[in-house]
Amino acid sequence: MKIGHSQFLTLLSDPQHVQILNRYWKNLTKSYAADDKSLRWCSNKKCDYMFAINSYSQSTFAKCIDCSTETCLMCNKERHNPCSCFIVSRWSENWSGDEDQSDKWIKLFTKPCPKCKTPIEKNGGCLYMKCTYNKCMYEFCYYCMSGECLNHAFDKRQCTKFNKT
Repeated sequence: MKIGHSQFLTLLSDPQHVQILNRYWKNLTKSYAADDKSLRWCSNKKCDYMFAINSYSQSTFAKCIDCSTETCLMCNKERHNPCSCFIVSRWSENWSGDEDQSDKWIKLFTKPCPKCKTPIEKNGGCLYMKCTYNKCMYEFCYYCMSGECLNHAFDKRQCTKFNKT
């Protein structure tokens, strides 16, 4: 048996079907919002508020007026400034929720010093690194982790290991 949309709504307008009708409208709205690139849901899963991106064109985030959650309008996750959406996405792909946040960061964004194994973060500049943990002072190339080729540490194209790949 086939019925039209208006007949379907008439059937669901019966008071015993109020919850089903509410769920239907919510799912219909979600479906519409998923197709409209100018709309974003509040990142709080328990909230039904939606943002129109054009209203917040000067900002990359919006604060929900219903639950006060701040949502990134670029990736639709909870506000994560100063981290980029890429870092947040990479983080959530690799980690569940069972590990300490600091340990997660260290595993994802550092490399161990080749000599003392202390985690080292490279956040800019050339490839030359010097471990300063506990007087280690080991100097190495962050790309190949070797201490033998410091002459190329300013440019990975001169790294012998980089050129072999």
